[in-house]
Amino acid sequence: MPRLNISVKNELIRALEEDAEKKGKTISSILSEAATLYMEAEKSGLRTGDVLKVFRVIEIMGEINAVPVPSILLDSMIKLSLKDSENEVVERWFERGQVLGNILKSYARTFSDLSDFVSEYRFLLPTDMFDIELENGKARIVLSGVGYSMEAARCTSEGLKGILSAYGFEVEDVETSEGFVKIMAKEKSE
Repeated sequence: MPRLNISVKNELIRALEEDAEKKGKTISSILSEAATLYMEAEKSGLRTGDVLKVFRVIEIMGEINAVPVPSILLDSMIKLSLKDSENEVVERWFERGQVLGNILKSYARTFSDLSDFVSEYRFLLPTDMFDIELENGKARIVLSGVGYSMEAARCTSEGLKGILSAYGFEVEDVETSEGFVKIMAKEKSE
């Protein structure tokens, strides 16, 4: 195998040495894995920063025990579950939104930070549009491409209400239609 000399910072060398020792690998094999990952990301059109964002989203999904589900299946499941126990299902979506909001606060401490976070991670979100605006203590969230039915939009709005609650906002107005949610909220008075 051909050799290649590279320059890296001392801190990175120490971290690589420690990791290699823990895992019983060579630094060369770790760097080869990293280069392979880099080339695969490039082939897929992802930048290095995008790959790190994918890892973060997977980490958040793990924290909330989320599993990927085809959207059309999820939409059908939502419709069926709402027929059986509408209030309980809606309540669960709100609760899960609160849990997600509290987890997101470790990545985006304030609601303003959350807006930046959503903008930065937008390309990974399964929506056509996701806009968050914050002005003078008032929040506006608009999503489109959130399911195929009114039921899916309703559950999405409940999850968003939970996230807003975790960030200290109370909802003033909600508009939903098939695949669309708009929520207006204000910061809760202390």
